[in-house]
Amino acid sequence: MKKTAQAGDTARIRIVVPTAALATGLVTPLALAGPGDLDPAFGRVGRASDLPNLNGPAWSLDARDGDILFGGFDDYCYYWYCDYTGFAAQLGADGGLDAAFAAAKLDQTDVRDVAMLPDGKAIAVGTDHKGSPDVLVVFRLNADGTLDTGFGTDGVAQIPAPPGTHAYGTSLVPEPDGRITVAGLQGGKLVLARLLSNGSPDISFGTNGTFVWETAIASYPWPRLVRAGGGYRVLAHVRRPGADGSAVYDCRVLALTDAGVLDGAYGSGGLSGDVVVPTANGSQCAAIGAQRDGRVVVAGSNLGDSAQAFAARLLSTGATDPLFRTDAATAALSDVTALAIGADDSIALAGHDKSGVPGALVVRLQADGLLDLVFGRNGSTTLDLESDSEVWPAVNDMQILSDGAIVMAGGGWSWDSWSAKPFVARLLGNSSGGGPGVADFLVADHEVRETDGSVSMSVRRIGGRTGAVSVAYEAVSASATVGVDFGQAAGQLTWGDGEDTEKVITIPVLRDGGPPERPEEFAIQLSAPGGGLGLATRETRVRILGDSYPAGLFNLNVKGSVLERELTVNVIVSREDYGSGAVAVDLTVGGTASNGQDYTLPQQAYRFSWADGDLSVRNLSIPLVNDRRKEGEETITLTLSGATGGALIGEQSSATVRVLDDDESSSGGGGRSDALFALLSGLAGLLRLRRRLLG
Repeated sequence: MKKTAQAGDTARIRIVVPTAALATGLVTPLALAGPGDLDPAFGRVGRASDLPNLNGPAWSLDARDGDILFGGFDDYCYYWYCDYTGFAAQLGADGGLDAAFAAAKLDQTDVRDVAMLPDGKAIAVGTDHKGSPDVLVVFRLNADGTLDTGFGTDGVAQIPAPPGTHAYGTSLVPEPDGRITVAGLQGGKLVLARLLSNGSPDISFGTNGTFVWETAIASYPWPRLVRAGGGYRVLAHVRRPGADGSAVYDCRVLALTDAGVLDGAYGSGGLSGDVVVPTANGSQCAAIGAQRDGRVVVAGSNLGDSAQAFAARLLSTGATDPLFRTDAATAALSDVTALAIGADDSIALAGHDKSGVPGALVVRLQADGLLDLVFGRNGSTTLDLESDSEVWPAVNDMQILSDGAIVMAGGGWSWDSWSAKPFVARLLGNSSGGGPGVADFLVADHEVRETDGSVSMSVRRIGGRTGAVSVAYEAVSASATVGVDFGQAAGQLTWGDGEDTEKVITIPVLRDGGPPERPEEFAIQLSAPGGGLGLATRETRVRILGDSYPAGLFNLNVKGSVLERELTVNVIVSREDYGSGAVAVDLTVGGTASNGQDYTLPQQAYRFSWADGDLSVRNLSIPLVNDRRKEGEETITLTLSGATGGALIGEQSSATVRVLDDDESSSGGGGRSDALFALLSGLAGLLRLRRRLLG
């Protein structure tokens, strides 16, 4: 957004290959496998993702002289209450956290955009959520990460808003003279403000330092701000009525002059036309960047049943540039989440693979929008993070350095953590060298049936293909048992120099003739990478589907014994594991206990049924007869049979309930009637004795 190549960046030689030569096969992208590879000198093969004490995605970054500043926040929301913890941190050239940069975590504050200043300080914009309403704040940090007390009030400047109006900071541009221009939302409207270097309002901008556009815009995606054409260009989403009357938003670009007023020479009254052809569901633009001649590039995706990424360029008049065609670059992307423009006007886009393959996809375009085939593998690079389980990384900000290297920051979300962790990654620039890349399971979860006999999974080499590399693999037990449910498997995968074909691991799945089995799992793990290779998703899980797939399994659940005085036996019949289709099962009641004497049921057999998708339990209550007679132990037997719809009956197909008598004997010693007779006889004897003594 506001990032430009810095003079302090390391310069490298750029090798330019004409597109025509590539098309004719005279030169292939493989021969230049350097630009776009994960930088092996940064972090863990190009990625810094295991960052201690930082939670939530990184939303912005800025790089200068090898250091990378990044910021973001973690939020936890429960109903109407949200807890925010913002952060700003800095990495060194090797991808390690800079211990000298000790920025405190920001309580109840989010950080949306950051930038490094020429004097080594840093500036950031976000929102203070401590009270109500929320406040748009700008804060400046010293080189060591502490708040700069010479800016605003104790390092923080607030952008004023009308009383009771919520305001949010989303984007910023540091000016060459030390001033700061920020953009955000104020009561559902676009707001821009410019501050002097000390944090006070620049009254030469807008109205007393602030511009508010009196048009309703979407709260997300956030407004984005760049310097272009001698003024400012702001990415916002303007509301229009949809076909059903609901609100639909289209991304537009608003132009302001340097003085903070609408640029009447741009579009219609300062507002561009549609960036893309309007669709029924609107469009969503995530990023904007400016080229040297003042034209801006906007990228995002159309909304609808089939998301499709796009990138468009607007002329200095606000009209779309018909000569800018990016179809080849965006064809593989479902969306664009970040955009950067280099000093040579080259363009980098980050998003996700339209085919649904995990990882973030980065493509590079030439200045005219054509796909740059010398970048990565035929113009694109896949980024995935190191983890035991599958992580879905999203790039939220990126920057092209002067040598063509790309740094990017974002968040990696996983099922295991149920949250996002920040990451920073760096891709090699325009050099003839390359990186070894990383090994990555293409799919993190597999399902297989015993009858399939085996399961196969693919391991890909992404992010580089320089040098011969290898990685070991092994199948390990979880709930499934090696040698019983799946075969032993261990070995090594290898790739030669320049090779990145997918490797396939095949594991035998074993059958048995026992009772119906429940779902079981095992895993295949990658380890011991060689040749400089890194790791991404280190493990893939294999779920052996239960024998009852897909209809489900019936089981009984009942207490093994009850006292007669408990009065009821509660029987539960459950449908487990799967729920596809309509199914039914019979339950028969028998045993030594007699219906009508020991328990009462209208019938001895019952049929329970389930509809498609229904996994609720079925209940049968058997009333017991408390007859107050001493009797021996009796049993009620329960049996499942006659399953239909493809469902099976599990190991708990039958059960025996012991009905324990809790009455005392009616004959012989110890019975209640005998005890009463003895008591009365004793009393009568005492009375006769009393009469004789008194007689």
